[in-house]
Amino acid sequence: MALRKTEAIVLRSRHLGETSKILTLFTERFGKLAAVAKGARRPKSRFGASLDLFAHSSVILYLKENRDLGLVTESAMLEDFYGLREDAERLGRASAVVEMVDRMVLRSEPAPELFPLLLGGFRALERQARPSMLLSALMLKIVALLGFRPQLYACSRCGRPVAGQLKGFSASTGGAICRRCGAAESAHAVITEEVLELLQHLLSDEFEAIGRLDPGRGNVRRVAAIVEEFAAHCAEDHRPLASLKFLERLR
Repeated sequence: MALRKTEAIVLRSRHLGETSKILTLFTERFGKLAAVAKGARRPKSRFGASLDLFAHSSVILYLKENRDLGLVTESAMLEDFYGLREDAERLGRASAVVEMVDRMVLRSEPAPELFPLLLGGFRALERQARPSMLLSALMLKIVALLGFRPQLYACSRCGRPVAGQLKGFSASTGGAICRRCGAAESAHAVITEEVLELLQHLLSDEFEAIGRLDPGRGNVRRVAAIVEEFAAHCAEDHRPLASLKFLERLR
């Protein structure tokens, strides 16, 4: 066995026996992995709340090659992200992000750029007063980082600039569609220049700037629908995120 120290975010947690947990962790050094935390559910566990859902902690793990499960031996809380669990809408948004990462990232596949993105996204989701666009922004940034960057400035079919020639957005072709290609491409969502500009901001801007956007409820929902469809298309099974159904009931 090899002893490894890394920062980690708790993506999922389930009970193991009467006192332990099986965790899905997204780690800074090793990507996504599963690990057992023995005794983590005891009232006076040495882990405290450091292995609660969404927690950002420093962990020490025993990892062994060709073993599906690691072992958490020590854990110290860095950020609890309690605010993501105490508010229903923030819980729904964070759960959608976790589900997306869990489905799209393979185990033990390092993704060093994704860890700070996920951490920054959680901070924004917890702290910003107007988080309406943040989930769409984080989802779009995640799929782009994983190799599915949408084409938002040129037609995803012919490559011509779409400025002044925008027809819509096609998840299947990977981005914006110009008017000429839109005549032949029926499977696209018709969008306005304003919506396309919002998508560009979500992909390129920092979370702080995105939190200041106030595009109106209609555009928020339109952007969310486009991003959710695109993210589902990028997933291997093309299924929409189940967590989004919970969010939809709250809207």
